[in-house]
Amino acid sequence: MQGNKGPQHNHGPNRPGEQKKPGGTNTNGQQPDPNEQTSPNEALTLDMQSFRKPGEKTFTQRSRLFVGNLPTGVTEEDIEKLFGKYGKASEIFVNKDRGFGFIRLETRIIAEIARAELDDTLFRGRPIRVKFATHGAALSLKNLPEFVSNELLEEAFAVFGPIERAVVIVDDRGRPTGKGIVEFTSKPTARKALDKCSDSAYLLTAFPRPIIVEPMEQFDEDEGLSEKLINKNQQYHKEREQPPRFAQPGSFEYEYAMRWKALMEMEKQQYEMVDRNMKEAQEKLEAEMEAARHEHQVMLMRQDLLRRQEELRRMEELHNQEVQKRKQAELRQEEERLRREEEIRMRNEAMMKRQQEGGFRGNFPENREQEMRMHMGGHGMSMNRNSLGGNSGPAGTPGMAAENTPLMPGQGNNNMPGGVSLTVEISSTQVLSQAQHEPGYCAFYEECGRNPLIEGSLIPPIVPCLNYSRARQLTGQHYRKLKQVCPILDHGENNTRACCSLKQLSSLEMSLTLSKAVLIRCPTCAENFAHLHCINTCSPNQSQTVKITKVMNITQLGETKEVVVGYQAFLSTTFADGAFQSCQNVRIPATGGLAIATMCGRYGAKLCNPQRWYDFQGDSSNGLAPLDIDFRLVKEGDTEGLPKGVIPYNGRALMCNETTPSGGQVCSCQDCQESCPSVSHPPPPPGPFRLLGTDGFLVISLILLCLLLFAFVLYISVSCLAKSQKREDEKKGKRKGRGKDQNSNDVTQRLIDPSEVTCAERNSMAAQAFLSLEFRNWGTFMATYPLTVLLLSAAVVAVFAAGLKSIELITDPVELWSAPDSRARQEKDFHDTHFDPFFRTNQLILTAPDRKGHIYDSLLFGLQNFSGIVSKDLIIELLELQKRIQNIEFWSDDLNRTASLKDVCFAPLSPNNVSLTDCAVNSLPQYFQNSIDNINAKVNMTELGVTKEVDWRDHLIYCLNSPLSFKDITDLGLSCMADYGAPVFSFLAVGGYENDDFTNAEALIMTFSLNNYARNNPKFKVAMQWEKEFLKIVQDYQKSPANNFTFAYMAERSLEDEINRTTAEDIPIFMISYAVIFVYIAVALGEYSSWKRILVDSKFLVGLGGILVVGCSVLASMGFYSWIGIPSSLVVLQVVPFLVLAVGADNIFIFVLEFQRDVRRPGEKREEQIGRVLGNVAPSMLLCSLSESVCFFLGALSTMPAVKTFALYAALAVLMDFILQMTAFVALLSLDARRQDNNRCELLCCVTVSAQHPKKPNEGFLLPLMRKYYAPVLLHRYTRILVMFVFIFMLCGSVFLMFNVTVGLDQELAMPQGSYMLDYFKYLYKYFEVGVPVYFVTKRGFNFTTVEGMNAVCSSVGCDQFSLTQKIQYATNYPDQSYIAIPANSWVDDFIDWLNPGSKCCRLYNANINNGTFCPASELAQRCRRKCMVAPPDGVLRPNVTQFDRYLPDFLGNRPDLQCPKGGLGAYDKAVVKDASGEIIASRFMAYHTPLTNSQEFTAALLKSRELAHNITMGMRQIPGTSPDFEVFPYTLTNVFYEQYLTVVPEGLFNISLCLLPTFVVCCLLLGLDLRSGLLNLITIIMIVVDTVGVMTLWDIDYNAVALINLVTAVGISVEFVSHMTRSFALSTKPSHVERAMEATANMGSAVFAGVAMTNLPGILVLAFAKAQLIQIFFFRLNLVITLLGLAHGLIFLPVLLSYFGPGVNKAVLLQLQQAKAKASQELETRTNTRQVYDNLSYEDNEIKLDPDSEKAVTDASGPSTIKEKVERIDRF
Repeated sequence: MQGNKGPQHNHGPNRPGEQKKPGGTNTNGQQPDPNEQTSPNEALTLDMQSFRKPGEKTFTQRSRLFVGNLPTGVTEEDIEKLFGKYGKASEIFVNKDRGFGFIRLETRIIAEIARAELDDTLFRGRPIRVKFATHGAALSLKNLPEFVSNELLEEAFAVFGPIERAVVIVDDRGRPTGKGIVEFTSKPTARKALDKCSDSAYLLTAFPRPIIVEPMEQFDEDEGLSEKLINKNQQYHKEREQPPRFAQPGSFEYEYAMRWKALMEMEKQQYEMVDRNMKEAQEKLEAEMEAARHEHQVMLMRQDLLRRQEELRRMEELHNQEVQKRKQAELRQEEERLRREEEIRMRNEAMMKRQQEGGFRGNFPENREQEMRMHMGGHGMSMNRNSLGGNSGPAGTPGMAAENTPLMPGQGNNNMPGGVSLTVEISSTQVLSQAQHEPGYCAFYEECGRNPLIEGSLIPPIVPCLNYSRARQLTGQHYRKLKQVCPILDHGENNTRACCSLKQLSSLEMSLTLSKAVLIRCPTCAENFAHLHCINTCSPNQSQTVKITKVMNITQLGETKEVVVGYQAFLSTTFADGAFQSCQNVRIPATGGLAIATMCGRYGAKLCNPQRWYDFQGDSSNGLAPLDIDFRLVKEGDTEGLPKGVIPYNGRALMCNETTPSGGQVCSCQDCQESCPSVSHPPPPPGPFRLLGTDGFLVISLILLCLLLFAFVLYISVSCLAKSQKREDEKKGKRKGRGKDQNSNDVTQRLIDPSEVTCAERNSMAAQAFLSLEFRNWGTFMATYPLTVLLLSAAVVAVFAAGLKSIELITDPVELWSAPDSRARQEKDFHDTHFDPFFRTNQLILTAPDRKGHIYDSLLFGLQNFSGIVSKDLIIELLELQKRIQNIEFWSDDLNRTASLKDVCFAPLSPNNVSLTDCAVNSLPQYFQNSIDNINAKVNMTELGVTKEVDWRDHLIYCLNSPLSFKDITDLGLSCMADYGAPVFSFLAVGGYENDDFTNAEALIMTFSLNNYARNNPKFKVAMQWEKEFLKIVQDYQKSPANNFTFAYMAERSLEDEINRTTAEDIPIFMISYAVIFVYIAVALGEYSSWKRILVDSKFLVGLGGILVVGCSVLASMGFYSWIGIPSSLVVLQVVPFLVLAVGADNIFIFVLEFQRDVRRPGEKREEQIGRVLGNVAPSMLLCSLSESVCFFLGALSTMPAVKTFALYAALAVLMDFILQMTAFVALLSLDARRQDNNRCELLCCVTVSAQHPKKPNEGFLLPLMRKYYAPVLLHRYTRILVMFVFIFMLCGSVFLMFNVTVGLDQELAMPQGSYMLDYFKYLYKYFEVGVPVYFVTKRGFNFTTVEGMNAVCSSVGCDQFSLTQKIQYATNYPDQSYIAIPANSWVDDFIDWLNPGSKCCRLYNANINNGTFCPASELAQRCRRKCMVAPPDGVLRPNVTQFDRYLPDFLGNRPDLQCPKGGLGAYDKAVVKDASGEIIASRFMAYHTPLTNSQEFTAALLKSRELAHNITMGMRQIPGTSPDFEVFPYTLTNVFYEQYLTVVPEGLFNISLCLLPTFVVCCLLLGLDLRSGLLNLITIIMIVVDTVGVMTLWDIDYNAVALINLVTAVGISVEFVSHMTRSFALSTKPSHVERAMEATANMGSAVFAGVAMTNLPGILVLAFAKAQLIQIFFFRLNLVITLLGLAHGLIFLPVLLSYFGPGVNKAVLLQLQQAKAKASQELETRTNTRQVYDNLSYEDNEIKLDPDSEKAVTDASGPSTIKEKVERIDRF
C-alpha cells in the first residue's frame, strides 16, 4: 500500500513553522568533498512551491526517506548537504555505527525526486541506498460504508489525534472498495485508535456497520526485489540452474505444475464461496439492521406517546379551565342582566309613582323607556341568535365548526409542511361539520396512506380516509378477517356490518399483536383491550362513538385525499373502568413487575388510572397508535358537553375472572385478584409465653424462687428443731455428750465401731489411698531422674508437634460454621453444582449529607424535589470513579497475561465473548449509558405551547420510573437501558427514598458484579486480585481531598479480609495477655521469706516451665490432629491456649503451694518429699483434668465444625497438659528444689547466698488471711443464710434472663472497630430498599413437560390456583410474616407466553437452508411466516412433550428485545439444567426477601421460606408422575450462616449436658462413689452456667456458636473452681460441717483463688484493648463473667452449700484415725513408764518414731496437739 499514488486531500491547516522561509540558497554552505561524485543536477535549484499540491500537508511520514550504506563518519550535516537541493528537512538522523539514517523532506513528490536521483549513487566512494521509510503509524481500514469520503474519514479519526492522510481506496472506476488508509503523525496515536476501535464498534454513518481497523502491512511496490539484493546461497544457485520456460506436457514438471494450478484454482473457488457466504451474511445482517432500525423508530414513537399523553392531559386541563372561565363569564353576564332588569323595574315603579302624583305628564318618559327597551332587546336577541347558532345550530354553520375544532399541536409552526395548517383549518370548518352522529354510519373508512405527522413508529402509521357513509356488509375473506380480529362484532356472515376495510383489519391486527404480547397472560384483559379498538375502528355505529377532530390532505400517487389524523372517542366510565381493572394486575414474570406499567407512560403502575391508560393508547407518539385519539370518559346519564347524536360506548367489559366469548380461560390469581381462591390469613406469629396475664418465664422464675426459699427456710427450721431437741436430750442424760477413749480421755468425736463403716466408705478410703500411693511413687520416680524425664517429654512433644508442618487452617466461614451434612450446606452444594454460584458483589453506597437539594420545575413532570446527592456534578464525579474502576488492569500469574474486569465480570447477555461494556455495572450513570455527553445534553422542548429547556433531570426522572424504556419521552431521545443491555432498576441505582420519590433519594449505589468461581479455579484468584485493586482505588479515592462524597464500600472478599486482618492485629494483644499471666505466675509462686533469699526462693523458672508445659500441650494437640488430617481454625488458636493456661495454672499453683507449705521430714529425701506432696494433690488434679478432658471429648459430638474442632483440640490439650505436669513439671520442680536446697540464685546458678531457708513452713499471704478472717466471716451463721438467699435469687433471676437471651450473631460484630465494613453495614441497612434474592430450587423427579406439570408451576391463565409460583405470590401478600417482598419470576410462564402465536417470539424459517429452524423476532416477517404453535381454541396454550423439548433451548437462548421481551437469555438461560437424556434435573425460581437487617430476621426468613418450600413440595408431589423424593428447597446465600441459629439452642443444651455428665461421674468415681459430693459439684457448675447466660442477657452478649464455645469452656473452668473445694471438704475429718468447710476454704480456696482467678483475670483484662468486637464481647466480656461467677460460686456459695448439705465424715477414715491414736497413745505410755528421763519431752519428739502413715493420719485428724483434749464442736447455722 506504500506505493499508492491516489489523490491526496488535506483538510487541516498547515502546522506552524512549516512554511518555507524566504531567502537563502539551495546549498548547505559547505565546500564539496573532492571524493564525492556530484550529480549533474546538483547546481539546479528546485522550486518547492511547484511540487506542493493545494492543501497538502508537509513534512509527513510519507515524505520520510531511508538512507542506507552510508560511509563511516557521515554526520547529519553531511546528509543535510547531500539533500540540500531538495529543500529544508524537518528531521535528520544518522546512525554512524551501522551506517544508515533518515531524512524527512517537505512533500512526497520532492521525496520521490530525491529518491530517484540519489538512489544507487556514489557518496564518498560508496553507492548509497535511498528509499521510502516504513510508515509506522498507518492503519488499514476495512468494512467502510459506501458513502464514506476522504474528508469524513479524516474527521472521524481526528478524534484520536493529528492525522497526516486519510484515503478511501476506490477501484478503477472510482467506486469505493470498502477499504481505506489512515496515517497518523505518531505511533501512540495510531495505537490508541487501533485499541479503541478493536474494543468497541466505531460507526461512521447512520448505517450500523462498524469498521475494522488493523495495522497496515508495508509493501515496496516501486522497487521490488532487485537481483543485487537476493541472497545468493546454495539454494539460489540450485533454483537458477534453468531459465524461464513452459513445462512440457507429459513431463514431471508439467504434472506437478498442473497440480499446483489445481490447488490454486481450489483456493480461488474457496475464496469465492467465502465471498458469497459473506455477501449473504451481509445481506441478512443488513435486513436485520433494517428491522432493528424499524424497532428503534417504533420505540422512539412509543416514547413520544408519553409526551403526547401529557400534552393531552394539559390540554384537557386548559379546556376545563376555559370552560370554567366561560361559565363564570356567563354567570357575571346573567348577574349584570338581572341587575339592569332590577334597575329598570325600580325606575318604572318610580315613573308610575310620579305619574300618579303628576297626572298625564308621565306619558313621554314611558314611551322613551319602551323605545330604549326595544333597542336593547333587539341587540340582545341578535346576540342570543349567534350564541344559539354556535352551540346547537344545524350542521354546516361556521360557529359550530369553529368552536368544536381545536387547533392541531404545533399549528402555525414553520416546520409544518406547506399548506397543512390551512388544510386542517379549512377541512375542520367546512367538511367535518357535514358529518352526522347517526347509527349505521361510519366516520372514516379505508386506508389512505401514512400519517405525515408521525415519524418513526413500531408499525406503519397508516391513517383512514375521511368517509361519512353507511357501514359495509362483510362477506368472504373480509368477514373471516373481522371474525378473527374482532369477534365481538361478529353477527353472522350475512348479518355483519362494519366500518373497516380488509386493510384496516390487517393493520389493527398488527397493532394489537404488539400490545397483546405483554397482556396475553390474561385473556380477558387482551379481549377487553382489543374490544375497544375494534369498536373505534370497525363498529357499524362508528359515527355515534367517534367525533373527527383533525383531518388533512395528503397526496398519494397523484391523488389528493382527506385523511383523519385525530378524533375523539366517547366511552362510558363503566366500560373503561371494567377494562382497566381486568388489566391492572397482569404481571411480567421475567421482571415481576406489572404489564400496565409499560402501557401508562410516565405514570407507571402506581399512578395509572383508566383515563391515563387510554390517553397513552391514544397518543400517536407511543409507536402503536397511527393517529391521535382523545378518549373522553363519560359517566352514565351525563350528557353535558356531548355533541348531538353521540352515544358513549357502553359495552360490557369482561371481568378478569370470566371466560372470554372465544373460549379463553379466566385469568390466573397472579394476574387477577378476583380469580384468587379464598386463602385464609396466615396465623399471626406466636406471641410471648404468658401466664396469669404476664410474662410466663417471669412467673415460672418467681415460683421457682419461692419454692427454693421455702425449702431452704424449712430445712433450717427442721435443723434448728433437731439441734434443740438434741441439746435437751443431752441435758437429761439421754445421750452422752462426749466419747471417752480407753484411757477415759474426752474426745471431740464419738468413737466409731467397725460395724458402722459402710462398704462405700471403705471403697472411698481405699480409692484415695490407692491414688495417693500411686502418685506418690510416680512423683518420687519423676523427681529422681529429672533430666531424663525432661528429655523424653521434649522428644514426645516434638514428635507430636512435627505434625504442624501440615496444619490446615479453616478461614472460609462456610466451612467453619456449617456442617458438611447440614441441610443448608447440602442445599448450597446442590445449587452451586447445578447452577453458577451467586455472583460476587462489589458495591459502593455514596451520600452527600452536606449538599443542599433544589426544586426543579420540569416541563413534563412539574415541580420535582432533587436531593443534594442527585446533582449533575456528583453524577459526573461518580461516572469518573466508575470508569477508573472499570479500567482496572493488573498482571495475573494465573492467566499469564494482563487481566481486567472483562475477564471475571458477570455479563448476563454476553456470557461468552465478553467486552468491557458487557459487564454488569449498575449505577445511576448507566441511565445515560456512562456518557458525559448524554449527561450534558440539553434541548429546548415545546409542550402545550410552553417552551422550556429539558436536560438530564427530565431524563433521570423518567428512567427512574420507567427503567425498561429504550427511549425517554423528552426531545433528548435518550435510552434508559444500561450500556450492557439490561435495565438498571431504581433500587440498584439510588437508595434512602420513600414512596418511590426517587429524585429525593439520600444515596447513590454503584455495584460491580463478578462471576463467582470455585476456590480451585484459577479465575477465583483473578477475581480476588481484581477486588483487591478495586479496594485500593476506592480507599485512595476516599482519602482524596477532591472527593465530594461520604460513602461506604465493600468487596466480596472484605468479610474474610477483615476477619483475618483483625486476627493478625489482635495477636499482640493475646501475646501481652499471656505475658501478663506469665509474670503473675512467676511472681506469685515465689516464697519471699527474706530480701537476702529473694533470688533463691523465687519461682521464675518454675513459672516459665509451667507456661512451657501449657504451650507444649497445645502444640502437641495441634500437631497430633494435623497428623491425622483434622484442620484447625483461628478460634482454636485463640481460645485453646487460654483455656489450657487457666486449667494448667491452677494445678501448678496447687502443687507448688502444697510443696511450699510442707516441711520435709527428718531423713526424708527431697525426691520423696516431692512424691509425697504429689500423692496428696495429684488425685485432685486428676479429678479436674479428667473431668474437663472427657467433657471436651464429648463436646466433639457437636455438629458445628468450629465447636467440634475446638472440643477435640481442647480435650487433647488438657489431657496432654496433665500428663506433662505429672512428668516434665515434676522433674522441673525437682531441679528447682535442688537449686533452692543449695541456696543458689535463680538465673545465676553459680551465685549462692548464706542465709538459710527457714524451718517453719511458708504459708504465704492468702492462707492465713483466709483462715483467720475470710472463712470465719463467710461461714458465720447469719452470713451463710444471706449467701444462700442471694445466690438463690441470682439463680432464679438468671433463669428468667436466660429465656430472654438474644440468639444470633450480627455479621457486623465479626468486624473490628473502625473497619470500613461497619460503615457499609450501617449504610446498607439504612439506604437499601430490597432484600437478598431467594431461589426456590426444584430437584430431579418432576416432569415439567406434561400439561399437569406446567400447570403445577405456572401462574398464568389455566394454571393451578395453588401452583408453585402462585403460592409464592400468596406469600408476598403478607411480607411481614413471610419475609418475601417480590414474587418469583417463572421461566415456565414466560416460555408459554414466548410460544404464543400471538407474539413474534417463536417463529420458524420458511426458506433457505434454515427452513424449519427457530427464527428470532429480529428477522423479517417475510422469512419467518410459520408459527411454532397454533392458537388453542380455549386460549390455554400448552406445548406437548415434543414441542417442549424442541423449543425450550431456543427460548433459553433467545435474547430479549423490543419485538420479543419474553426471550429467556440472561433471565433464565442458567435457571434450567438438563441431563444428557434431556430430563430437567434442576431449575430455580427467583423471588426477593424483604430488607433483612439482623440475624434474627435472617433466621426467621430462612424458617419461613423453608415452610413455604415444604408446602410447595407436598403439593407438587400430588402431580401424577412425580417422584416421592422430589423436593423444592429455598436457597439464599446467607442460609449457611444463619441455619445454625435454628438449632443452636438444642445444640447448646446437648453439648453442655454432655460436658456436665463427666464432671458428676468422675467426681463420684474418684471420691469413692460419693454421690452427694458429685451432686453438689454438679449443682454448683450448673448454677455458674445459668448465671453466665443470665449476665449475657444483661450485657448484650448474644447466644451463638462462639458463645457456646465459651460456655463449654465455662464448664471446664468451673470444674477448677468447684472440684478442688469439694474434694478437700470430702476428705476433711473435722468434726463439724462448718469446720470442714472452713478448712477447705482456707487451704484449697487460697490455692484456687491464686491459681485460677488471679491467673485468668489479668489476661482477660488485657483483652479489653483488642480491636475485634468478637474478642471484646466473647473473650473479654464473657470470660470475665465466667471467671467472676466461677470465683463467686467456688469461694462463696460452695463452702456455704457444703456447710449445709455436704457429705458427712468418712467413718472408715475416722476409724483408722482412732486406731492410730490408740496405738500411738499405748506406745507413748510404754515409753513414758520405761524412760522417765523423757518426761518433759514434747509429743512431737516422740512422734518422730511413729509410723509415717499413721502419723500423717493423726496429723490430718487433729493437728499437732492431738493428745490435748478438745472442746466438742457442733454445727451451727
